[in-house]
Amino acid sequence: MYTVEELSPIKKKLRIEIPKEAIEKETTDAYLRLNRKVKIPGFRPGHVPRYVLERQYSRTIEAEVIDKLIPDYYLKSVREAGITPVESPAIDGNIVLKKDSPLIFEATVEVKPSIDVKGYEGVEIKRLSYDVSEAEVEGALKSFQESHARLEPYDESRIIENGDFCLISFEGFIGDKPIEGGKVEDYLLEIGSKTLVPGFEEQLIGTKKGSKMDIKVTFPEDHRVRDMAGKEVLFKVDIREIKRKILPDLDEEFAKDLGQNSMSDLHAKIREEIGNDKKRKAENNQKEEIIKKLIETHPFDVPSSMVERESRIMLNRRKRQMLQGGGSLDGFDEDGQRVELMPVATERVRAGLILEAIGRKEDISVSDDELNRKIEDIASGLRESHEDIKRLYISKDGSLEGLRSEIFVEKTLDCLFSKAVLR
Repeated sequence: MYTVEELSPIKKKLRIEIPKEAIEKETTDAYLRLNRKVKIPGFRPGHVPRYVLERQYSRTIEAEVIDKLIPDYYLKSVREAGITPVESPAIDGNIVLKKDSPLIFEATVEVKPSIDVKGYEGVEIKRLSYDVSEAEVEGALKSFQESHARLEPYDESRIIENGDFCLISFEGFIGDKPIEGGKVEDYLLEIGSKTLVPGFEEQLIGTKKGSKMDIKVTFPEDHRVRDMAGKEVLFKVDIREIKRKILPDLDEEFAKDLGQNSMSDLHAKIREEIGNDKKRKAENNQKEEIIKKLIETHPFDVPSSMVERESRIMLNRRKRQMLQGGGSLDGFDEDGQRVELMPVATERVRAGLILEAIGRKEDISVSDDELNRKIEDIASGLRESHEDIKRLYISKDGSLEGLRSEIFVEKTLDCLFSKAVLR
């Protein structure tokens, strides 16, 4: 037996009663289980009188009965009430079992808001251009040419200039101590690329192959490796080779190397790919515009637990990005970062709830075939097997429902985009 009190559109309180008969049965069963395994001097296993067990184990049994019955009756009540909590319940009150009495407890839960979605058909969005200029085609062609360049060694007399490629080995020292991980062999460096710490590349200009030299630099105060920030470092450098870049000719042979029959076909292919990419980006921007407008026209309270969960996901992603970039989490202001992310997390949760409501209204669903096709697309892009990608999602989310939800959102956004009005 239960009653439901609506505290707000996103919070409900359930008052749940566990019948005394259920308590008595579970208590009896708990003592029977205990009797089979407990050892009491003077009694055979399984034949200890209950009153003896009660003297020593009543508190333990009471806790066991409460831990079993409260979750069972809570889950049964929310199912019968048609409530879908978005977090674990807050159980109110000091719960104590009383002999020959029912147990009454209260559970407060957050739920998703009921959203009356409307006005999502015919949302006006900005018309964006997918036109491709000749300069864009030429720029992409130049990038292809650069990526297919080869490096050719200079002769022994070459003096290093800006734009040259140098094969160097070096080791870094702070004072007279080698830097951990600071020894590198056969590193290919383009002079002027600003790849290494400021001041390093400039000191190589004017030297020759075979030169051995010391280079002193001071690392920036904001360097991503905190232990190196602001430190003066001596690098012992050995110049192994100096090379120049040779670009391929933009001719029919080059086009064939890229899988096209002619330069004309290559131009057309590049134009098509740039156009498709611009179209994808434009459509993504237009979909974001639709979501922004729907958020503005659908005000409602957002469950704080969902926002907290989303901000935690975003915070963890930010940490991973810092570590993957070689940074450190020393001094990372987690509380400050969380406060900063809260508004964005709130908007993401709000958008997700609106899209979920629209998807249900439009009878959008995701079939197993669609799920498998998505896995195949991901596997193909990452050059992994279908089963490996499937295992990856299951290990991350516990099931494929997270991926199914992503497809559901994609389909809902496609539905909204198809109903939008371009202006």
